[in-house]
Amino acid sequence: MLLVNPTHAQWWSSPYLSIGYIASAIRQVGGEVDVIDCQIQDNFGDAIIKALGKHDRIGFYTNVATIRNCLALIREIRKEKPHTQIILGGPQATAIYPELIPDYADIIVLGEGEETIKEIVNEKPLAQIKGVAYWDKRLKVTPPRPIIADIDTIPMPAWDLIPLEKYKFAHLKPIITNMITHRGCPYQCTNCTKLIHGEKMRYRSLDKVLDEIRYLVLERGVREIHFWDDNFTFNPKRVKHFCNMILEENFPPLKFALLNGIRADIQNEDMFTLMRQTGFYWVSVAVESGVPRNIEFLKKKLDLTKVPAMVSMLKRLGYQTTLFFMLGLPTDTVDTIQQSIDYAKKLEADQIFWFMVQPFPGTEMHHYVEREGWFLQDMKMGYTSYDDGKAVYEMPQLKAWQMEKMFRKAYRSYYFSLRQLKRVLTKPAEDYSLESVKGLLRTGWRFMFKGSRI
Repeated sequence: MLLVNPTHAQWWSSPYLSIGYIASAIRQVGGEVDVIDCQIQDNFGDAIIKALGKHDRIGFYTNVATIRNCLALIREIRKEKPHTQIILGGPQATAIYPELIPDYADIIVLGEGEETIKEIVNEKPLAQIKGVAYWDKRLKVTPPRPIIADIDTIPMPAWDLIPLEKYKFAHLKPIITNMITHRGCPYQCTNCTKLIHGEKMRYRSLDKVLDEIRYLVLERGVREIHFWDDNFTFNPKRVKHFCNMILEENFPPLKFALLNGIRADIQNEDMFTLMRQTGFYWVSVAVESGVPRNIEFLKKKLDLTKVPAMVSMLKRLGYQTTLFFMLGLPTDTVDTIQQSIDYAKKLEADQIFWFMVQPFPGTEMHHYVEREGWFLQDMKMGYTSYDDGKAVYEMPQLKAWQMEKMFRKAYRSYYFSLRQLKRVLTKPAEDYSLESVKGLLRTGWRFMFKGSRI
């Protein structure tokens, strides 16, 4: 089977763990598998068609940002290799499967895919496989598959199929990769979907995690690992145990980062101090909004009064700190966006990223916008405006042009502030590389021009 990540190349790239996990699952039942990642594959369209001379099945990972690319590739495959069986998985395919079958997919894996794909590869009748949608004269959907209770039964990703040296992350030079230590999230945030990993926190054993780190560091030369868990710091006791296990190893110099956006109300200073000693140096904090009404709409259960102390603690401990904010929430107005901007500017962060709100299909927020507002793009088939400051919907009290104007204002007012300019200008010259300068220019492009409808 050929597995494809349809994400196109950007200024940064990293392995898609889902592809690696599915590849390992296929191997567990003796299947042959190859991987093509469009982020790093030259002439990926030709490479996919060529690889289909060897494989009669192809599987795509889909999310809201990659579905358009995925469907374009499928149209070519339908023309060039019409007998290829096309299988889709991931949150986007799971959310909109009725709109993808039969034109774009023969089978869609709903939810977690490791157990399901093994049964597909073993040619089990589809009607007997839980958690699939398929076409048999009409659309058919089997009963849902329970989540995998013991995720230690899932082998680590097929790292040998992933050329780590080809990926790039901003200005960072050593070999970097990402991994996860748990699945699931108990929170009910309206902007998030639980279609794949569900609500129950399921942890990998730390011994398994350490085995994977040993392989990545000692066999593949990895010197920095980014954890993409939904809630890495949720269980401080477990994090401390992990840190002590790492400190007992005789690894080469190794760094860790949490760039997925941890919660802003877990202020366990002992934990963060030990993490810093272990090699954690960069933390992203998902604040999302400085307005209590917005936090309530998001169902984030975050006390905004606790955020300044946590950000100050991270800075005091020496972390590079990035904050995430959402701009243009369905409950936002121009005034509340300004309140969030003012709130964010008071926090002691190194960077702030403002993300124009994208209501993903399958989320409570998407249903809310369908009911109370109107979309400017068909989010079910993906959007074209990721990270470019374009609004994808409007609400009665907040128009697209207002969101885009405030998006530019948010970036300008933060990065042109005296405090931020001083931080950049006084940073040691050796901290900058050609790639980091390019990164600053990209940020400049964002707050100078993006969001302008020219």
